[in-house]
Amino acid sequence: MEFLAVELLTSIFSLACTDGGRTACSLSLVCKHIREVARPIRFNVVALTGGAPHKLQAFFDDLERESNSFRAGTTSRVRHLFLHTDLSKARTQNSGGSSKDARQSEAMTPAQYSDLVTSILQAVSPHLETLVLLPYPYSPSMLEGVIFPCLRELALQTSDRHLDLGPTDSSPAYPSLRRLHLLSGGFNVDLWAHHSPSLTHLRISNFSDHVYLDGLMHLQDPEGPFPELEKIIIHPIPPPPPRWCHGAPLVRYRLMIPALWASQAPTRVPVYILPPNVEKREYTRYIQDHRQEWGDYVEGRRPGCWDVSEDYARGNVKSNIPPLYLAPWIKPAIIEE
Repeated sequence: MEFLAVELLTSIFSLACTDGGRTACSLSLVCKHIREVARPIRFNVVALTGGAPHKLQAFFDDLERESNSFRAGTTSRVRHLFLHTDLSKARTQNSGGSSKDARQSEAMTPAQYSDLVTSILQAVSPHLETLVLLPYPYSPSMLEGVIFPCLRELALQTSDRHLDLGPTDSSPAYPSLRRLHLLSGGFNVDLWAHHSPSLTHLRISNFSDHVYLDGLMHLQDPEGPFPELEKIIIHPIPPPPPRWCHGAPLVRYRLMIPALWASQAPTRVPVYILPPNVEKREYTRYIQDHRQEWGDYVEGRRPGCWDVSEDYARGNVKSNIPPLYLAPWIKPAIIEE
């Protein structure tokens, strides 16, 4: 292998290092020659899960050390990042407990933890192309002031009510963004129209609030935002659990589904409304599923969350009465009308 051209090895390694960092780390242990060849693409694809403060700090320190040791123009770049953070880990550490994380690193306050996450995002932002950010809980300042000039695809778990991307009279934070997946149900049209003007695909998972219906209807206006928009996917929130299947939660849910369906009458942009999940996933499984989906997408094995059945196309049904696959969660009277 030492007789192969460095350019050829770099191309091979860049195709192999798509599993979140394991292969790149293994290559670094082969020999000095291979380690040096693999260094520019060592952080090409990175997955950070669990949210342990000492692991996030170790990654950031390693990334800074690698970047500072490279010659200008040859710095190691992060192009694909899966980042799951857990602010409660900082609270656990700071409380003086005897957890493994607390023993392995210095105490970190929640404010320091949030600043560290922002520092990581700032460090990787210049060249990042895909990002899955699953913070628990979300800190409003986490993305404030961070510009992602090359980001093409973003999956974000946060409520738009707590999202701060910077003022709408500033430069767009995501000028190249084409695909946006919001995992917490909300969509602030004005906010995203300014910061991601080139959007072509929009997916909203766990949609749950009538407040955002007017904004979704505005997307269908011929003179509305996102002139390049090609597809909208809406995945409603699951129905209330059995212990809440009465009173206000159930009434709001039964009103929300038909209102959502009626608001998305076939017009400019194709809309797909998926059936709500009946079974609720544990949070650990939720993270694992998104990690697997992101990995498959980066490696080119699957199209990610954007490939949906035409059975759920809103344009297939001209009536404002929801179809049968939504019937179990809708007032019977509405179906019978």
